[in-house]
Amino acid sequence: MSQPGPSLPLVNLADLVIATLLYGMYLIIFVISIYLMAMHENPRREPGKLAPLFKSTVFVSGILLFITITAHWISVVIRNFQGFIYVNDGLSVNTFFSDDSQTLSTVDDVFIALSVVIGDAMIIYRLWVVWSFNKIVIIAPVLSLIGLVICGIFAARATQNVQDIPNDTELVLVMVFTLVTSIYCTVFISWKIRQITRNCMPAGGLNLRDVMAMIVESAALYTCWLIYFSITHQLNSTLQYIASSLTIVVGIANALIHARIGMGRTTEQVFGSTSSRVTTPMQFLPPSVSGGPVGTDSYSLSV
Repeated sequence: MSQPGPSLPLVNLADLVIATLLYGMYLIIFVISIYLMAMHENPRREPGKLAPLFKSTVFVSGILLFITITAHWISVVIRNFQGFIYVNDGLSVNTFFSDDSQTLSTVDDVFIALSVVIGDAMIIYRLWVVWSFNKIVIIAPVLSLIGLVICGIFAARATQNVQDIPNDTELVLVMVFTLVTSIYCTVFISWKIRQITRNCMPAGGLNLRDVMAMIVESAALYTCWLIYFSITHQLNSTLQYIASSLTIVVGIANALIHARIGMGRTTEQVFGSTSSRVTTPMQFLPPSVSGGPVGTDSYSLSV
């Protein structure tokens, strides 16, 4: 079945170029973020001081995301070499790229799905931390994440049968669940930070409004790419194949946040177990007297 948009070989070449460019950006940001977090944990480079960093939720999830994104990029490169150079058995290049039931394509889909799941889990974790480990507020996104996993499994099985991404209707539900998780967590994180900063001013160089802007901008980058795929998928356009680079966008968004963590510009718990909390001193403005503040009070905010 013909699809509107550029030819599949052209789209796959464009996807290779975009994926390589984005992966290069991600690799640089990822390395910098790991270095900054290590320097934040152990500025004097004392032996044994980095152990808490390697055990932290942020570090472990970041490494897992790096592995899945790297595997996805390698799959894109190999698939293009196969399609343009090593394709045989009488298959045309267009037929090769339109067949999504191939083993390498399925493996690539698995890495993409794992990256999206890890990315969603990380933003849910941030929501949980910002809301002082409140379990009630994460019920909705956790259910959305479960729905994402279930639909992702059915989508992978459907792709093997229909041999064509445009006919995989379960992908629409995958995008819906991911959008719900991203928007819900971003809104509630921003709302909580806004409540905290409404009547307080930062101390020690901490600016929670910068944190809120950082999270919103990262989520906006991720959301725009999801919307792009959803629209092109509904239009049955070949341009939807470029959206496979979505995985790398997830990594870039998270690496940017991790870099800010390493710079000490977030209230998120980074080091140690989840049972402990980082206490950040804040200064709250007391009620004004005769039109002006009379002083400041100290308050400890656990995040």
